[in-house]
Amino acid sequence: MKNIPNILTTFRILLIPFYLIAVMNGQRITAGVILIISGLTDLLDGFLARRFNWITDLGKLLDPLADKLTQTAISLSFIFLFKKYVFYFWVILIKDALLLLGSYYSYRKNITISSAQWFGKIATFSFYITMICIILIPNLSDVIKSSLLTLVVILSIFAMVMYVPIFFTNAKTVKPS
Repeated sequence: MKNIPNILTTFRILLIPFYLIAVMNGQRITAGVILIISGLTDLLDGFLARRFNWITDLGKLLDPLADKLTQTAISLSFIFLFKKYVFYFWVILIKDALLLLGSYYSYRKNITISSAQWFGKIATFSFYITMICIILIPNLSDVIKSSLLTLVVILSIFAMVMYVPIFFTNAKTVKPS
């Protein structure tokens, strides 16, 4: 039972190629539904892990990895689909790459990986909602798209900045190998 959140997270990773196939073939509804399922499984795995104390070190690593892989896939697909908004997605990709490097470094150095914080959850939630809206509402105005993407970038950068002191605090308390 303790592995149910990790199974859901793995399922989320497995959804990525199906999303990419759908979005690249112009199947907006299918792509949107896949993102909704991905977002809901993200919420569910976190809820189950906290509610039933099924939090594992693997889950602490796997969940943010699934988030970043999903966000990277979405951002890359949007770079090709919405060239007008390429700047927003490059900012998100660079931020995600930095966070993945930090996670990998933490794992290699046996640094405690903190559970997701409220600011990271808000950034991830806003990302999912924005991308789902852009995919499912094709005639959304450019002003609304730009505003939503600006909010996502601001929240994403804010979350990254907030995680920096947590990373350094955890780096000072390295677990023995």
